[in-house]
Amino acid sequence: EGAGHDKAQAAAAVLVKQGPNALEPILRSVNNATPMARNWFRMTIDAIVTADSNADRKAIVEPFKAVVRDTKLDPSARAFAYDYLVINDQAVAKSLLPDFINDPSVDLRRLAIADRLAASPTTDQLKALFDATRDKDQAEQIAKLLKENRVTVDLTSHFGYLTAWQVVGPFDSPQGAGFAKSFAAESQFVDEPAMTG
Repeated sequence: EGAGHDKAQAAAAVLVKQGPNALEPILRSVNNATPMARNWFRMTIDAIVTADSNADRKAIVEPFKAVVRDTKLDPSARAFAYDYLVINDQAVAKSLLPDFINDPSVDLRRLAIADRLAASPTTDQLKALFDATRDKDQAEQIAKLLKENRVTVDLTSHFGYLTAWQVVGPFDSPQGAGFAKSFAAESQFVDEPAMTG
């Protein structure tokens, strides 16, 4: 209901006056920010970038690069910074993509894999991309390309789906007494064919 709006507006104005020097601290603060705080950060960053549109672009781009490259930061904060990097310097943003093939950020990893797929990768490169991907649609796309090259991959294993299991029980547990009791089935386990589904 507008609570804290005046203080946030005043704080944003102070940051805007600091220009590009404020960008990296703001971006690093996105790490644990609430959605409302992120909106303020976004507006403040926009204001800084717009105010310095005629300034040295390196001063604008470097803070975004530094945050994007810091894999210790929250993935969403890094993706947030990458969005700005794309807007302000597409060439630099694209040059970073090869480093993101196995990145902790699923968003950045997806972009990197999509970029590599657009470049007609070799079979060996496709295998590496398949190992790296975490998105079902990309995995299926790569699996199809590999199949065209007579290479078969296992999507089920790739995503670690549980396809076989064993069940034992029921166990008698009056008033919860069975939780601390060791039943024969637990110590004399017989390896029988697992149920599949």
